[in-house]
Amino acid sequence: MIFSAQITTPINTTELQPLRTDLKCASGLIYQLDVVFPPGSSGLMGVQIRNQNVSLYPRNREGWFIGDNYTLSFPDLFELFVDSNIIEIYTYNTDTDYEHLVSVSIGIVARDDYIEHFLPGRTVKGLIESLENMTAIFSNASLPVDKSWIDRILGK
Repeated sequence: MIFSAQITTPINTTELQPLRTDLKCASGLIYQLDVVFPPGSSGLMGVQIRNQNVSLYPRNREGWFIGDNYTLSFPDLFELFVDSNIIEIYTYNTDTDYEHLVSVSIGIVARDDYIEHFLPGRTVKGLIESLENMTAIFSNASLPVDKSWIDRILGK
């Protein structure tokens, strides 16, 4: 699923009091981020993306994506838990003459769908069962087995 917003930020919108735009979305893995700065903002506009007031992009809270006639596009793998189904997009525009537009698109996929993409026929549950079966086989073979790696995969 791709969620997007086109945001026009008024003149004299400062970094200290940025415009907030809420993007309704779903929980899952963020697999792609695209931020499009059309020509004209001359580096006077910035964008931050947050979830529940935690900086997602850029990861450092004081950082902003800034551009003019530029598309910032990159893949990512960030698991997003959205309690309110809202991602907050903050923008500023220090231009004193013109408002400026930015387009933000975020690709999000459910965790099971992501695993299914790379391991067809498998779900998280099926993958866990396979790992447990492999561990049991090694255990029955009287080989030393460290099972902590399963807990790390499951985030325990």
